[in-house]
This record gives sequence, structure tokens and C-alpha cells, in this order.
Amino acid sequence: MIFVMAVFSYLFVYGVHPSFWAVPTERWWAVPIAAGYAIGAALVLYGRHLLGRAGSTGWSPTAAILFAAGFIAAALATDWFSWRAQGIDPELTAQGAFANALLALQGQLVGVVVLMAGYLAARSARGLVTRPRNTTFDVVSLFLLYSCAQGAATALLLRFFPASG
Repeated sequence: MIFVMAVFSYLFVYGVHPSFWAVPTERWWAVPIAAGYAIGAALVLYGRHLLGRAGSTGWSPTAAILFAAGFIAAALATDWFSWRAQGIDPELTAQGAFANALLALQGQLVGVVVLMAGYLAARSARGLVTRPRNTTFDVVSLFLLYSCAQGAATALLLRFFPASG
């Protein structure tokens, strides 16, 4: 809900004063950032698949989640640094302020993603990740998938809207 309200606010402020907004120059960054989130989501789904397989070890699904968390964190870092390189100052423009707010919201999710992946790894080390279904694994998987979707949406929104000057 917070993300939807932030996106609405971003679009509303643009609608009020579109002449003050700059068109992002480095739009191609959206592709590797969205790809990083897509790889993270694919690893989460692969971990879910491994949890249901009888032949995989207990660490296999957890390792997939840990790698997914790494890709999600790397995608956020790439998004943050590539956006800062745009030169749209958050202290001078509403566009920059909204971009930083959306990236900070994604940063909070990524912080929770890292904590959840670590918690799942601790449970797995103690043998508490059961097969073929595990509630903890399912909750962590759903949260990571949502984080990937929100991160990709943020990267695409910031780079492809506004589309023209």
C-alpha cells in the first residue's frame, strides 16, 4: 500500500508541474536492474522447487534463497548508484526527492530480505526446514518475490516516466 501511494504521489506531482521534471538520460540501466530482480525471483522459485524435490539436500533451497537475496541487494545498489549518477538532486527537485523516497522504501525491503534469508539459513542449519512444505520458507519466498516485483517496478518507473520533456 505504501508503494502504491508513493507511485500515485509521484504521478500526481508530475501531473501538477510536468515542466519541472527532467527526462532520465541513462534509461538503459533499467534493463540490468530489472534483470537482477528477475534472476532473484527465478532463484526464489527454483528454491521452492528444490524444497519439494526429495533428492536435494536441506541446504539447496536455502542456498537458492541466499543467492536470491544477494541478487536483490545488488540490483538495489545498482539502481541507487545509477539513479544518483543522473544528477537529479533530491534537495532541489520533487522528482529527485520522490526517486530517493522510492529507493529508500526499496532499501527497507532489501534490509528485511537479508534478515529473512539469514533467519531461513539459521533454521536450515538447525534442520528445521521440513519438506515438502515449510511455512517459514513460503513466507520468505513470498516476501522476496514481492520485493523483486516492487524493485523492478521502481526501476522502470524512474527511468521511463516521464517519457519526454
